[in-house]
Amino acid sequence: MCNTGFSVKKAVCTAVFTAASIVCVCAGQNDAWTTATSLCIDFPIVEHKVEYNSISNKIKANGFDFDVSRFFISNKNNIALSINAGVGYIQTDDILPDSDKMPGISFKFGGGVGYAFVNENRYLIVLSCIAELDFNYLFKKYRYTAYGNTYDMNFTANEFTFNLGADFLCGMKLNSRAGLTCGVRTESVITGSCELSAEYKNVSASKSYTEKTGGLSVYPRIGMIMIL
Repeated sequence: MCNTGFSVKKAVCTAVFTAASIVCVCAGQNDAWTTATSLCIDFPIVEHKVEYNSISNKIKANGFDFDVSRFFISNKNNIALSINAGVGYIQTDDILPDSDKMPGISFKFGGGVGYAFVNENRYLIVLSCIAELDFNYLFKKYRYTAYGNTYDMNFTANEFTFNLGADFLCGMKLNSRAGLTCGVRTESVITGSCELSAEYKNVSASKSYTEKTGGLSVYPRIGMIMIL
């Protein structure tokens, strides 16, 4: 995410999802729509591109995320709508010197529109185009040594991005109320910004960086569904 002038090599503030989800879905069905609410746990592996003074870097981060989503699937034409919000933990080793890990928190809000290729009593398969706003905040107290001197510094990074991507979800009911689900989501940054700052005693400095379009983030997930 960021390259710094004071011994910070690169910076990223990221988040958003990879790997396993534990999903609880409360779903209802009427003549027009099938609705579902999901609670997921994801483990993101995120990749962003950033630029400062025409120098580009590719930064990675990972962690875990709690996500709540609401789905609306038309029983007439299988059009699928969704909204989601989440909060999670992220970390990166691309900000501090010596590849020291810098932790933080992430927030997200998004939605999507797609098509349910299968919308039956037992099976559900949905492919959606998604848009999402992400905000990431990272912070760490870091002990930095240079020229024989030791400095206790506070590093913070703030990132805001707008992302576009695709989401593929499969679900299978084991009975009338419970089942299993798996899927994968991919996202790329369209636009955004990042600010990295360092503070030593009463002296602080900061730099702003541009989020470049691109960088592919992949979020596979698995879980369970509960139907009401």
